[in-house]
Amino acid sequence: MSATIKDVARLAGVSISTASIALSGKGPVSAETRERVLAAAEKLRYRPNALARSLVTSHSHIVGLILPDLRDPYFHEIASGVERVAWEAGYTLLLADTNRSPSKERAVVEAFRSHRVDGMIFAGSGREGELGPLLDPADTAPIVVLGRHHAPLPSVRVDNAAAGRIATEHLLRLGRNRLSFVGGPADLTTSIDRAAGFQEAMRAAGRALDFTYVTEADFTPDGARRAVLALLDRLEAEGKEFPDGVVAANDQMAIGVLQALRARGIPVPENVAVVGIGDIPTATYVEPPLTTVALPTREMGEAAMDVLLRLMRGEKPPEEPVTLPVQLVRRGSA
Repeated sequence: MSATIKDVARLAGVSISTASIALSGKGPVSAETRERVLAAAEKLRYRPNALARSLVTSHSHIVGLILPDLRDPYFHEIASGVERVAWEAGYTLLLADTNRSPSKERAVVEAFRSHRVDGMIFAGSGREGELGPLLDPADTAPIVVLGRHHAPLPSVRVDNAAAGRIATEHLLRLGRNRLSFVGGPADLTTSIDRAAGFQEAMRAAGRALDFTYVTEADFTPDGARRAVLALLDRLEAEGKEFPDGVVAANDQMAIGVLQALRARGIPVPENVAVVGIGDIPTATYVEPPLTTVALPTREMGEAAMDVLLRLMRGEKPPEEPVTLPVQLVRRGSA
């Protein structure tokens, strides 16, 4: 059975209130009394009840991080950045994976509120209306969102349209003329913005947008592999030439593109050049190594936690979204 504050007070020969003050490190308690209480707590292996303490202090020193897909290395890096800054500031991180399910998002938010988290970071799926469960006017815990969302909340983001544009411009500079775009789910703001960047670069170069060469997958390697194989089958059936360049809306899908092209015996980058977006750690280990537009994912997590810390201190939120830069990283695939 775990020791209680009452047990510590009895062993130290002090009142419960004195033991509590001594353990908090604050208040008018002599050094000798504090040492006696700490020695008693150590002997009994006393651990404070964090929930009970939060009810008294109104602070749990816990923050909640809500992610849509923990299988995606992109979100691993974000979580790493959030956790580093949180830990250094004395906060513990609660992590939840929603599997991009709106109903699970609502359940997770309510669970975090019941744990009395001091704040939340929401790296959500970017769908319209997804942030409804976060916008409770009675909730005092501040919230920071990652990405572009349609809600009046402080946000940290990257320029996803620029990422799509930079990837496309690189292929055009290489002299690739028939470009294919492998987008993510059409209802996600990330997918919409990266596709917009692709289209912007094509228009700026005076290239016609042939949507026969555009396909959609689910941000996973297997989803992109299947989508590209179906695209190649369709082009072949219609008597059209295969693309000579592919922009994938994330690195996971770019890896699936490489798998599909390998399965058809199409050499990369000789016949088809491939560019991803993200620069996940595995991008350097595929064959050929993946050319990609690097997103500062760990820095995004760190920046989001920095903003949340300011909000939890009662400071004003940034007037504009915190937007981090992206850059092209050239490797072997393009």
